[in-house]
Amino acid sequence: MPNYYYPESGTSEYYIQDKDTLYLIAQRYGITIDAIVNANPGIDPTKLIKNQKIYIPTKAPEVPVPCTLLLVPAHSPGSYKYIGGVIVKQYSSTAYLYTIVASELPLPNTLGKYDSYLAEIRIQNRPHWVLLSYVASKYPVWTGSIILPFPPGIGDIIVISPNGDRITGEGILGGVFGQCSEPK
Repeated sequence: MPNYYYPESGTSEYYIQDKDTLYLIAQRYGITIDAIVNANPGIDPTKLIKNQKIYIPTKAPEVPVPCTLLLVPAHSPGSYKYIGGVIVKQYSSTAYLYTIVASELPLPNTLGKYDSYLAEIRIQNRPHWVLLSYVASKYPVWTGSIILPFPPGIGDIIVISPNGDRITGEGILGGVFGQCSEPK
């Protein structure tokens, strides 16, 4: 999976020295090689030149691990007929892994002409879509994941709907991120 780097996260300049490799530079700064490559479009990792200027992404702030969110039925929040959750974990210095799991959902084709579920994660008011896959088990489970270049913030949302219902309603499950903090 790709590592995404957004310049607004900050960079510092670095000048290639003798015997430098992107691996050594990444180790020195505590970041990934992918983060360096993404910060320097067009760089050829096999042809580094002494005194060549590159940009080193600053390390992103860590999200307390794990950051979790309970998803409850949108139409009857007190009912736990079906339930879901999101776990967010720092994947690298510039990326966060969002894993979505939902259990006991009705088969999508019982709700209309659907064959799967789609999760919309709206982080910093930007929608990101995750197709959930069915996992055959004793209890029906739907799961999916996505890597994003930013952690969740207070008020960011997630909604799970049958695939094809992109923001046409409240969805079947939903939740709003609060303050993520480590368990006490």
